[in-house]
Amino acid sequence: MENATVFFFVVLGALAVDVLAGLTWWPDYFRIGIPLFIRRQPFSQAIPVLPGSQALADRFTSAWVVPILFKRLSSTEIAVRESFWGGFFRFTYTPLVHGLLEADPVAREIRIVGRVNAFPLAFLICFAVPFSIRTSADDPFLVPFLIGLFAFLFLIQFVRYGNVLFEARRVMESIHDHA
Repeated sequence: MENATVFFFVVLGALAVDVLAGLTWWPDYFRIGIPLFIRRQPFSQAIPVLPGSQALADRFTSAWVVPILFKRLSSTEIAVRESFWGGFFRFTYTPLVHGLLEADPVAREIRIVGRVNAFPLAFLICFAVPFSIRTSADDPFLVPFLIGLFAFLFLIQFVRYGNVLFEARRVMESIHDHA
């Protein structure tokens, strides 16, 4: 088998891992992996209680962009990922990460960890980098385009997942203030 065929099946396998693990909300998929970013917010409660996953999902359903979905994994963890299908006329993109929203009572913080999805990593390693190396002399705009594309996708998720963190903290504080 030639390299392109092997690479194709590696990328296809990575896509299958992301889809199956995301759809089944496999806990280890959200807990283990290469973190691309970690965002933190301090919290004053002695035992922080994360808001319900449905309360967060209601706040991250938009008319213009694919929804963010949530699934409680434990009393201190909520899995976070983009929906695979947002519907027609919504901005849809290939997510680079999936996340885990965590409450840490020892550190008195909540954090969201964005872990790299298998598909974009495999695509980058198997196709984008080798193709860029072979064609960069012929097309000087390819490498900056790919860097810009991945930076744009990263920025979208960095901002959206940061909003998840801030919204979770806001809801937690309002629950705490009313208690």
